[in-house]
Amino acid sequence: KLLPRPVAVWLPPGYDRERSRRHRVLYMHDGQNLFDSRAAFGGVPWGVDEALAALAAAAHSGEA
Repeated sequence: KLLPRPVAVWLPPGYDRERSRRHRVLYMHDGQNLFDSRAAFGGVPWGVDEALAALAAAAHSGEA
């Protein structure tokens, strides 16, 4: 029996203004450790959301 699981979808800044623009997709399957310190093993998340936000901001500004 499959149990329901929450799925987080992170969209880059400005996604709602440029919906026709194509974006790369990154799939990460260890949701327990990706974002939330309350759920992460050892209480330390990987900070994927912060890292992706920084990369997206750098790409948008032309720094990446």
